[in-house]
Amino acid sequence: MVSAEPIQGTSHKIIHKLKNERGTSRINVGEAERLISIAVGIPMTIFGLNREILNRPVPILLGGSLILRGVTGRSFLYQTLGVSTVEHSPATIAELPDNQGIQVKRAVTINASPEELYRYWRDFKNAPRFMVNVESVQVTGDGRSHWVAKTPMNKTVEWDAEVTQDEPGQLIAWRRTQGPFLAPNGGSVHFQPKRNGRETVVRLEIEFHQFRGPIGTMLGNVLGQIPEQVVRQDLERFKELMEAGEIATTAGQPSGRRI
Repeated sequence: MVSAEPIQGTSHKIIHKLKNERGTSRINVGEAERLISIAVGIPMTIFGLNREILNRPVPILLGGSLILRGVTGRSFLYQTLGVSTVEHSPATIAELPDNQGIQVKRAVTINASPEELYRYWRDFKNAPRFMVNVESVQVTGDGRSHWVAKTPMNKTVEWDAEVTQDEPGQLIAWRRTQGPFLAPNGGSVHFQPKRNGRETVVRLEIEFHQFRGPIGTMLGNVLGQIPEQVVRQDLERFKELMEAGEIATTAGQPSGRRI
């Protein structure tokens, strides 16, 4: 099975620094447990909002705390007890300064040249082929593009982006110029050849705004913003597409998305 690897280095250093300043920022709740927390927390919060005013606080607080636990992947109880249910380490998420958001870093090794991978990624119209939430990309010129992404509620999120760095065969970086709070704030993808000359390490870094409060985190999850899962899925699909020419479905059948 294709697997996108967490990255050590800069991200790990940021996390270590934040530990010294504000306590641990490492995710300690496993993926399955996070999804269960969110699945229970959302209906509990809605139930509380529909009750009489005096009976609202308890279910809203409980539901909101479960949603927050699921979206952030952090449990203060686990932190106190030194427990973690995360299967993969080290953590791939670092907090940005001044609580501005989070940065997700992941990497995958692909059996293709940096130039080939760069060319395919740089043509942003190819993004819907491997980015699971992206429906369409319209290139508007001068390094600018318009993105449309789907959500689990059959709604769309649209934003504009521009390329800020473009080094053929090595690096593409971009930032959002216009769009809603829920869209990615910016990011970069690096293409680094391995010494064997046959493979390339593709490193993807994306920044997301941090949702504040239980209502914000609930809305963020409903719109599919569990960032590390999105980044991992996109890299795994990109690897499949570039190596096999197509992306298999969960049933093992081709999805029809061919190069």
